[in-house]
Amino acid sequence: MLYLMHYIKQEYHVKKTLTPPKSDARQREQFKNSIEDLEPELPLIYIDESGFQSDDTRSHSYSHKGTRAEGTFNWQIKNSCNAIGALIKNKLLTVSLFNCSITTEVFEGWIEHDLLPKLKEKSVLIMDNATFHKGKSLKKLIQEVGHYLVWLLKYSPDLNLIEKM
Repeated sequence: MLYLMHYIKQEYHVKKTLTPPKSDARQREQFKNSIEDLEPELPLIYIDESGFQSDDTRSHSYSHKGTRAEGTFNWQIKNSCNAIGALIKNKLLTVSLFNCSITTEVFEGWIEHDLLPKLKEKSVLIMDNATFHKGKSLKKLIQEVGHYLVWLLKYSPDLNLIEKM
């Protein structure tokens, strides 16, 4: 019996590959091919941002049997720290912390003063569809210095390698 259990576990115990439910498989495949075909010799720079709350809230609590544990949390909290980072060849190229919300101006300033000076060769910058990534001046800034800008497909954060760090 033990041998049979071992055989079944070995044969059928595999890790799932998860994809976002709203993503289009055909578009995802086309996107992957277009990235590979763009210019194979160019480095791919994956960019993303993330926020952190300084006031951490406990997700679990004690309560009397039969009653629900309740608490409050201010979702509009202002004490947050935001990070913007860039990944190249599975290594962090740069990361910066901001004690403010990420806006178009903050993001474009980071691109201009932090990321672009560190890029020694023509590169492909890949980022998600956040509204502050879509500024016309950002696209112009990136293209003026010879880089390419590619936005990820909607509902496909898993295609951004920096998300997997």
